[in-house]
Amino acid sequence: MADKTTNQDRLTLEGSGIALMRGQRLIYEGVEFTLRSGELLVLRGPNGSGKSSLLRAVAGFLPLSGGQISCNKAPLASALQTGAVRCFWYSSADGLAGPLTAAQNLSLLPEAGDISTVTARLAEDDPFAVSGFLDRHVRNLSTGQRQRVALSRLCFAPSDRCLWLLDEPNSGLDEAGHRALEDRLARHKAAGGLCIIASHHKLSDRLTPLYLDLGEV
Repeated sequence: MADKTTNQDRLTLEGSGIALMRGQRLIYEGVEFTLRSGELLVLRGPNGSGKSSLLRAVAGFLPLSGGQISCNKAPLASALQTGAVRCFWYSSADGLAGPLTAAQNLSLLPEAGDISTVTARLAEDDPFAVSGFLDRHVRNLSTGQRQRVALSRLCFAPSDRCLWLLDEPNSGLDEAGHRALEDRLARHKAAGGLCIIASHHKLSDRLTPLYLDLGEV
């Protein structure tokens, strides 16, 4: 699918000379990447190589020890504050509220609408098969069901001028789940969104992913 963004809408995310520490130990330094609207960057490397740390640094959760991350030549933090770019985060710590139902959790996304809207949309398009337990409290769901609810937020997450940061979203998914995730990623790319994903699972070549190898620890 072709990228539908105009030149005026395009974003360029750049990491330059990035260095990160874990405690008192240097994880890496001199990391570089460039990502443009409609592109997907896959972070590769063994456990402990700093994939999640780099995602957290891009999101602003972890301070850089060196280098900078910019969007259209401005600091990414400034671009996020002004709304020039938005950010959507996913990790295995799913951030779901246990006392709320699955539908209530999904309705917390600004773009999702109220519970009736969430339910209606998923009745038409439910790639992660959550419609059967939307009215159940998240604390009563299995780990796999929680993951599917968390991933269903991608159905409501914005793509326009939006950076998706996904930490191992395909861990534990079956083949249908992998296909559903890749479909969401393809739609996001086609709408001109950006995505950085840490993954041990090989993505389909149809997504034309870019790769950043973080190497051995």
